[in-house]
Amino acid sequence: MAATQTDRVGTVWRDDMWLSNYPLNHHTAVDYFACSPFWDPGCNNGRARLEQRALTDLQGIEYTLDSCQEPHLFVICKQDRQSADAAVPVMFYYILDGSVYQTPTIHGVLSARLSRCMYSVQSAFLRLQKDLDPLTKSVPAPSKLLSLPSLPTQHSKLQMRRVPSNEDMHSTNRIISHVLRKVRQASAETLVLTAMCKLCQQLCKYIPGEHAKRQLHKSQVQRTERSMLGLTAESIGSPWAAAAAV
Repeated sequence: MAATQTDRVGTVWRDDMWLSNYPLNHHTAVDYFACSPFWDPGCNNGRARLEQRALTDLQGIEYTLDSCQEPHLFVICKQDRQSADAAVPVMFYYILDGSVYQTPTIHGVLSARLSRCMYSVQSAFLRLQKDLDPLTKSVPAPSKLLSLPSLPTQHSKLQMRRVPSNEDMHSTNRIISHVLRKVRQASAETLVLTAMCKLCQQLCKYIPGEHAKRQLHKSQVQRTERSMLGLTAESIGSPWAAAAAV
């Protein structure tokens, strides 16, 4: 019996004859609800009326007026009375302008709203598909053309060249520095040889033979060599001049 009552969410009941004979207010709302199919005949309301007892004195299912907004809305609560101070709500009903409805559960409300949203989304996609079908049918299929390999252009040749990395640049700079150092050393050696040749030429002017060279005073030879080294150091650079001064 309870299972059939909980499944009556879509049921609407109304008694125009009762409404035409009796006013609907907070005193008569429960009596009007008792005529509907939502009423449980074995509830405590009938027993309390027959036994002239209060509902709080009995245990079991009972119907009470939870709230109302006269004369349009009345909310009826079906609850399980466990003691005089404890009652557990089981179901809610409402009377709206004389029509009785069963309130749906939260799960039922959310399921109905989601189903409505899904229906709207599916309808939108179906309409969009119908609008796009003529466009897709009017577009011709792409022709199968023979693709020939393209010749490399100047731009593609430049892209094919390998970009030098940082290691390559470092190696190149090291090689260039080594070559420059060798060139400087060779230039210095050339200047020294040139100076020595000039020194020999000057000595040959003063010493006509090997025997005369031995007879020349040692001090004159040293003085001549220092003067020639000074001239050579001036042509080479400051380090040679400092060495000649010593």
